[in-house]
Amino acid sequence: MAEDCRKPSPRLRAAAEVIHKASVDHGWAGPHYKKTYKELEETDPIGFEEFNEIIADALAAADTT
Repeated sequence: MAEDCRKPSPRLRAAAEVIHKASVDHGWAGPHYKKTYKELEETDPIGFEEFNEIIADALAAADTT
């Protein structure tokens, strides 16, 4: 069953929070992007879903190895 990225599972949310924080801390999302994962969820539902889809794809790939 495919992950619902609008309502991420605890596993997906935990991975997404870690990667999102690292992307903000390291400036990977741009030097001016400072939203937290929670703020992304609350203010940009499309971006939130798209970000979670990337993380879900990475987790799925890891599960196949």
